[in-house]
This record gives sequence, structure tokens and C-alpha cells, in this order.
Amino acid sequence: MEQYKAILIDPGPGKADAVLLSGNGKNPVLSGHNWKNPDIKIVVDDKEARPDGKRIGPLAGIYTGLKEAENKNCLVIAADMPFISYRVLRLLTQTSEKTGKDAVLIRNLRGIEALCGIYSKEYIEKIKSCIKNGIYKIIEILGGSEVEWIDSRKLEEEKIDSYNFFNINTREDIIKFDNIRKDGIPELVKDPGGLTGGSRDRWETFFYRGMESFV
Repeated sequence: MEQYKAILIDPGPGKADAVLLSGNGKNPVLSGHNWKNPDIKIVVDDKEARPDGKRIGPLAGIYTGLKEAENKNCLVIAADMPFISYRVLRLLTQTSEKTGKDAVLIRNLRGIEALCGIYSKEYIEKIKSCIKNGIYKIIEILGGSEVEWIDSRKLEEEKIDSYNFFNINTREDIIKFDNIRKDGIPELVKDPGGLTGGSRDRWETFFYRGMESFV
């Protein structure tokens, strides 16, 4: 799983017109899937994000993706957060549009969700400088005034559950993921027999959970 860094959605007017899959391997996509609509561009760690050839963590993926993006703001999502919902993405994008801040990030009871937020290309030079100086923690790079924080109270108001921030790091996480994928989120599944329908139907159920209609 180290091979995958982050997915950056590079938005055009009113839509996502490019998706960047940022990884530290030459070919982070293992399948031969022909990605379309929107196109998915695979980007590998920029050489500046690999000082002395070493890996520096998620910061490398964010830096590389921002450099490759064509638009100013990018929605950054970790590749191992399978239960991201429409609600949290809507909150992030609406907050970004409303505040105009260079970053919109979530700070919940777990801490800072650095790989579920919006970053501006304005951070490129700052990240570059920090990497040169051996500063790799995202929290140390973020400034105060240019960041809009979304706290736990706001998440609760928007009915955004903790499953949005579930990520896969261990074998135990894989087992938990598989159980949720098959049976659904316990708090939302009324049918004890689990979810029905094909793969697309299942993921739409996860993605649009809590919504009265898919809008």
C-alpha cells in the first residue's frame, strides 16, 4: 500500500475534468483498466520530493500532484479511504468556494485529516522549501491564516460519519473493510441480510449515504 499516495481531483468549472493518481512507483495502477470520463493521469513522485532518494510520506504525493494540476485548487483524497461520501466532498468544496482560503482541512477527534482536504497551488513553493529543509510533516507546513478548519461540530451538523475517514493500513483494516463492503455501515443498514445489488449499486449506497436523493 505504500505505492499509493493520494488522488487529486483537479476541478474545472462545475466538474472534475482531471483526476491525478499520485504514487511512488512507476506504475501505481496494477490493473490494465482503461480509465475514462474523467481521464486519470498517473503521476510519480517528483524528483524534488525524493531528497537523497528517500521517501518522505504523503507530502511527496501532494507536492507532485499540485505541480501537475492545471487548476489552482485540488481536492486531495488518500487512495486508501474507501468510504468517502458525497457529503464530506460537498462540504469541502463549498467551504473552499465560500472562504477562498488556500487550504480547507478537517480537524476531528482523530486529529488532522491531511489527506482529505483541498489544497491550493499556492503551497507549491512553500512545500518545496520545507522539503529542502527536511520538514516533511504536513501540519508544520500549513500556515494559520490561509487554512480553513472544519471541526467535529461542523461534521456532526452535516451528518458526516467517522467512516469517511476510515483508512486501510493493516491486515485487520482489510478485514474490516471487507466486512463493511459486504454488510454495509451498521448504523445505516436496516436489512440484516446486508446490501443488495451490483458493485456500482453498493458503492453508490456508500457514497450517497444520508442523502434523500442523489444530487
